Amino acid sequence: MKNREIQFVLNTPLGKQSAQDDSYIRKSAIKYKIPYFTTTDAGRAAAKGIRAARENRIEVKSLQEYHKGVK
Repeated sequence: MKNREIQFVLNTPLGKQSAQDDSYIRKSAIKYKIPYFTTTDAGRAAAKGIRAARENRIEVKSLQEYHKGVK
């Protein structure tokens, strides 16, 4: 992270040792301003958003408009 080779962190900790690892990874991500996600759903949503931004397909909606389309 320090040398900017990592641009996105998806960390899904499991178990006692991973709690310590999670703390170190999270603190490093915050320190170096790297996006950090702890669920696969959040990571997937972020990746979709990044792709949409790169393809100039960003659509802005209110939360209410967004939820009308969710079934």
